Amino acid sequence: MQKRADGAESAGGGFNVDWSNGYNADVWAYHTDLGPQARANSTQVDLDRSATMLVSNKALLKREVLFLSTFFKTSVWTTQVVGATSGGGGVAGVNLTWKDDSAKPIKQIKAAVRSQQVAASGYKPNKATFSPDLWICSASIRT
Repeated sequence: MQKRADGAESAGGGFNVDWSNGYNADVWAYHTDLGPQARANSTQVDLDRSATMLVSNKALLKREVLFLSTFFKTSVWTTQVVGATSGGGGVAGVNLTWKDDSAKPIKQIKAAVRSQQVAASGYKPNKATFSPDLWICSASIRT
């Protein structure tokens, strides 16, 4: 036990556990220092609510970054459609980039939905992920 200043982290200790032979789940944590003196002197701002909002936002951002870095990268999904710059004039299995005048983006999206529905035993997907290049492409088509 040690004396601590307002808002400072308390002295602490711990012990080690060997998780190499069993289940291990990473635990992520974040805290903000908010001492009783700050709470007592705050009249205009609800510091507890503000601190809760800050920590919750940090947790949501971390969760999103972990999800995106784990699942939205190459070689994770079995179905990835990449557009070709040529050869779409009736050649089966060739998807032109949407910048090409002959491209049929709605037809390509419907084919991808049907393919995913078959792969997922009949469950129709209701979300899609597009690369940043696609958004740039679709913005240039609209203008």
